[in-house]
This record gives sequence, structure tokens and C-alpha cells, in this order.
Amino acid sequence: MPTLLFSKTCGGELGVLLGVSLLGAVFQNAILISITLFIFLFLIFFYRVPPFIVETLNKTSLQSPSTGKIIGIQKQKEGTKIFIFLSPMDPHVQFVPFDGVVRKVTRLAGTNEFAGTLKENKNRIVTDIVIPTGDLLTITQNTGLMARRIVNFLKPGDWVKKGDQLGLIKFGSRVDIVIPLYFQLKVDLGQRINVGDTLAIQN
Repeated sequence: MPTLLFSKTCGGELGVLLGVSLLGAVFQNAILISITLFIFLFLIFFYRVPPFIVETLNKTSLQSPSTGKIIGIQKQKEGTKIFIFLSPMDPHVQFVPFDGVVRKVTRLAGTNEFAGTLKENKNRIVTDIVIPTGDLLTITQNTGLMARRIVNFLKPGDWVKKGDQLGLIKFGSRVDIVIPLYFQLKVDLGQRINVGDTLAIQN
């Protein structure tokens, strides 16, 4: 069963909404109570953390860092780039897809646009992870039209394993992952995936 991401990431927002709802109760304002309770319940749904089942029998599998729809697959010089679009109904917690060491976490300024396109000029946080072969794995958390905040739990030098929580993007957003070219893809364009699904296999 999914758990909830109660922490400094979302606890403040939920606390404010609950406080406003209680204030509405004091002043007997049914509309205020209804609106804040609806938003409160939606955020509890939104901040759910789905289970990430690590494929212990296949340590060469690279698992999906997020739930969403694959809207792009591109072969680039750095590797194969997979674009995953997250709708507001999808869980927005990201996970580490492969064991390694965090080399760098970079926040880049950009625009807030609809996340369902392949544009790469959005507000984003780029996490570089060096996997055991010495190759680089890059995960990018992008804001969307509604999203205004990205949270990243990692820092350079962290040893991470598949299934560790990487971060969170608020509301509609996109997650990009660049994997080494020698990985064999196990997904197709347009496919919906869940966290932990196999994206590729290390050859």
C-alpha cells in the first residue's frame, strides 16, 4: 500500500489547510470548510508514495524512477534519453533507478510550461549518478505549467540504491532519464509505466 510523504516537503501545506478548515469551523463558514477539506484530501492523495519493489533477482535491471507516460525516447551522444510525463493524478515522488554514487545535483532556472512536451528549458534539477561500471546516469526533474517547486533529497557523495527516494515535483511535471547506450530498452513510446517497472537491462 502507498504511504504518505509527511515531512517538511508537504507538512506545512497540509497544516495550513487544516488550520484554515478549523478556522472556518469556528466561524461556521461551510464553504471555506468544504474547499479547504477538498484541497486537503487531494494533497493527501497527491503526496502518496507508491511502493517501489526492487528487482533483487535481476541486479542489471534499470527501474523506472517515476509513474507516468513515456512521451519521448531519443538517442543522444550521452546516451538514450527517456521522457516521462506525470499528470496531476500520478504520484509525484521520484526514486533512484539504479545503484551508484551521486556525483552532482544541479538546479537550473528556466520556464514553467506544459510538461507534456519535449522542451528542455524548464525549471529543473539534474541529478548525476555514477553507476558501478563508471558510466553516468542522469535524472532530471522538470516543472510543468502548474508546478512551481522541486524537492531533491540527494547530495553529492551519497551512495544510493535502487528504490531510495530521490525527490518530489509539485503537480504536473516531467522526469527525464539518460541511460548509457549499451542498456537494452524494455519500454516503448506512449507506454504508461509505474515506479519500479523495468526501463532497461544492462547488457
